[in-house]
Amino acid sequence: MKIRLLLSIIFVFTFLQIHAQKKELSLSENVNKETISFQFIKNLVVVPITFNGHQMNFIVDSGLKETILFSQYDKTINKNNLRQINLKGLGKDNADTKGFFSSKNQIVLGQNYSSNNMDIIVIQDENFNLFSRLGIDVHGIIGSEFFKNYPIQVDYAKRKITIYKSILEVKKLKKFQSNPLEISPEIKPFTTVDFTHQTTYTNQKMLIDIGNSDGLWLFENQIENLAPLQHVFSDELGKGFNGSINGKRGVIDAVNLDKYKLNQPLIAIPDIESIQYLNLKNNRKGSIGNEILRRFTIILDYKNQLFYYKPNRNFKDAFHYNRSGLTIIHDQFE
Repeated sequence: MKIRLLLSIIFVFTFLQIHAQKKELSLSENVNKETISFQFIKNLVVVPITFNGHQMNFIVDSGLKETILFSQYDKTINKNNLRQINLKGLGKDNADTKGFFSSKNQIVLGQNYSSNNMDIIVIQDENFNLFSRLGIDVHGIIGSEFFKNYPIQVDYAKRKITIYKSILEVKKLKKFQSNPLEISPEIKPFTTVDFTHQTTYTNQKMLIDIGNSDGLWLFENQIENLAPLQHVFSDELGKGFNGSINGKRGVIDAVNLDKYKLNQPLIAIPDIESIQYLNLKNNRKGSIGNEILRRFTIILDYKNQLFYYKPNRNFKDAFHYNRSGLTIIHDQFE
């Protein structure tokens, strides 16, 4: 009887441990990798997700900490455990966006990457309907939870994302260049690039922002003596939780990721009013978005703090202006 009782206690304890771990996205046991096909629409990575048993499409965003669900689809969550919050983020407006915090949600990507107890934020803004811009229903955004526990490879050319149990599982890793990857307390990934615009700016700290459809954002007030852009014009750069993100678009001479040089890239400079809620105390100079990242196969390895990249068949593509206006970023919840 004592032996049977002890075994029962061990079983229950192990069961509880396993389910506690499932709060975060994790690979199934005895699985070394999971590959997921994605759609690349208007320079945004859109993955299929099973959310609380419902088939949905989420944008993948390495620049966002939380996982977001748009309010049009809140019938898929348990409303008994909601807590109201305010959201501050990019945009020129001063008013906060209202939202709700929800726990105990189930998310499954592919066959073997899942969580049974996921925290999400529900945005209470009916204007976040992206069908007219993307042509498909987009139900939410998945942020740093997607990346933080495993090396994640994004193959833009083949439209495949691979989650690896270990970086040792990556074949032909020696073909990739690598840069140090700094992970902020908000679980956002930063690396450094060089860019040239009349003068060369070296080791400029940039957010690796897979949720940004532009190529490069520069924060003009953080960069000393930045010359006026070539072929510049004013534009709406995207939409944040605090309204439209306005700024300028134009051309600079070059951007370098180590030995790889991209000439005459199109870049964007958001107005100061549009980034008023961003935390820029960490020496950040801007963001690298998908118009540059899509020219590479990349791997983000948060645990080992390394950013891997190698050129793909898109590397020599001409740069085109992004008209989707879909950069959706926040900085904090209250």
